Amino acid sequence: MIYLVVWLDSFWLVAMTDRVHTVWGVKLDDIDDVALHDRLTQFVNSDRAHIVVTPNPEFLLTARKRDGYKSLLALADLSVPDGVGLQYAIAALSEQRLEHRHMGVDVVEVLAKISVETSSSFVLLGGMHPFLERARQYFATQYPGVSCTAINPGFIPDVDDQPLVSQNVIHQLQVADAKIIAVALGRGRGAGLGKQERFMKELAEKYPSARIIIGVGGAIDYFGSAVSRAPKLWRQYGLEWLWRLGSQPWRVRRICNAVVVFPILIAWDTLRSGQFIPACRRVFREIGLHFRKI
Repeated sequence: MIYLVVWLDSFWLVAMTDRVHTVWGVKLDDIDDVALHDRLTQFVNSDRAHIVVTPNPEFLLTARKRDGYKSLLALADLSVPDGVGLQYAIAALSEQRLEHRHMGVDVVEVLAKISVETSSSFVLLGGMHPFLERARQYFATQYPGVSCTAINPGFIPDVDDQPLVSQNVIHQLQVADAKIIAVALGRGRGAGLGKQERFMKELAEKYPSARIIIGVGGAIDYFGSAVSRAPKLWRQYGLEWLWRLGSQPWRVRRICNAVVVFPILIAWDTLRSGQFIPACRRVFREIGLHFRKI
């Protein structure tokens, strides 16, 4: 009887802290801070490589248009939603709520902490020089005892018909005994769209000693002080995109996709399903809950 109670308690805890949502066929794990830390720690202590992605509205727009990219995202062992737009999208498309989302930058910080706790080597792979080295210095300073290595993979073309992971990169990872690898290659363009995710998939196959391979995009630029991060209050209100527009105006097209095109397509889906009015009610309710929580 005691075992049954313990099992039920564990099952309830998992159910409450780890729900899964789907938007346009892309899985989103609704996981709180404690469960995220525990899941990533389990990955590090396991015997195989795990892929972690942090989808935002731009990811979903690409997946909506390209089945190949959607398939790459489906390979992830953990899909951590990044962006307040996903919170409102899930409210619009279903009766469910996305209760937990995590910025990719914050997930990298969690991994740095776990690397110290588990004595696992942490590698930053990609990013622009000299910001890559500055990012390494940031982690060495902020997380005493961390074994952090910066690896520049060199130029990787936006192609989809040839290997992306060089033997030189594999050798450097072996020397570093890399267990946690943060990949920052960018999304690629044209036929090479999804370059970072394809690189991660190939890396998991060629370097099975890894335990976590996470795509971090431009996060290394933040840690390397190339870009200033939005103040905490802006992030809490879901206005980080506005901060980015002011500090990185050349991103206007990508920001427009996330804050204009994405909501319009979500609204269009609710119109086609005859759920536009109920969806509006749910979204307004979600906005109210979000701001009260702050």
